[in-house]
Amino acid sequence: KADGGGALYNSSHNFTTVTNSLIQDNTASDGAALFNNWGTISVSGAVIKNNTATMGGGALYTVNESTTTIANSEIIGNTAGETGGAFYNNNYEQLTIIGSTISTNSAGYAGGAGWNFGTVSLGDSIIDDNDAGLGAGAFCNFGTMSIGTSSFSGNTAEVFGGALGGLLGMQVFRHKTKHKKFMIGIPVIIALQAALIVALLILFP
Repeated sequence: KADGGGALYNSSHNFTTVTNSLIQDNTASDGAALFNNWGTISVSGAVIKNNTATMGGGALYTVNESTTTIANSEIIGNTAGETGGAFYNNNYEQLTIIGSTISTNSAGYAGGAGWNFGTVSLGDSIIDDNDAGLGAGAFCNFGTMSIGTSSFSGNTAEVFGGALGGLLGMQVFRHKTKHKKFMIGIPVIIALQAALIVALLILFP
């Protein structure tokens, strides 16, 4: 088992192209299939399946201003022990997914399909039947995410969804607990959600 990139570790401004390939049954701590560290990866026509990360990014983990593009591919059946069943996209990273299927991936904590702190652009894709043990069955987003002409179905979170799952996970895993925007922003979102629920109960008893 590798620390990062069970199948491929891309780093130091390297450019890697993966086409018409099967990436299957790899294991790593982070990024069981692909780990992009300060480089560029282009994936097209690939099947990335049944890879297992003990921590984050069952299929893909990005770090250090990397750029990753995945087109016309299938990301299916990957598992992360903590966050980002399909992908974990860190701060300052650029991830583009076009014309692809993200399906039946799972995360022990949150973000069954993906966990994002950077920038994600998703288009013409299918996101279905992903699962998270705590919250955010599909995506847990703390960065910038643009989604167009895509479908979501059958994604589930076992306990909590959205902000509450994110807050609990931050405390359980000590994940980003020192970042003010998370420690302040997420409780504010939870308070607003609670206020909305109370208002609905008053209006529609």
